[in-house]
Amino acid sequence: MKTLKIADLFDTLARLLGIAPPRVRLPRGLMILGAAGLQAIAAITGRPALMTVRQARHFVGRYGFYSSEKARAGIGYTYRPVEDTLRRTIRWFLSTDLISAPRRASLPRRMVDASTRRASTASTSKPAPSSCRPSIGG
Repeated sequence: MKTLKIADLFDTLARLLGIAPPRVRLPRGLMILGAAGLQAIAAITGRPALMTVRQARHFVGRYGFYSSEKARAGIGYTYRPVEDTLRRTIRWFLSTDLISAPRRASLPRRMVDASTRRASTASTSKPAPSSCRPSIGG
């Protein structure tokens, strides 16, 4: 069993998507205040809040440990490695309208570029060719 921190999850997602990982780590109180702002915006726009105050209070700054041991022992449950699961999840999200069309259109290209960069750096210690480097402002 592998322990995965939320920060590691976001870093892995960013790497798979070919985007910069989150750089700012906000204190719990500020996250709860931000969630209140998101709820206010949701109330005005009629759209679901990205995070509620209740969710922020429950999850932000807390540890959660989960195990699939009972499912493995009881029904033979197995799981994929985290990166495989995240890749499948990304593909699913890209197949929905939960991500705006312009963003959806740009992510597969970034993912291919990120994958090419990883393959290039894994096979050689030389820097990746310029066509595989992330573009500035892109």
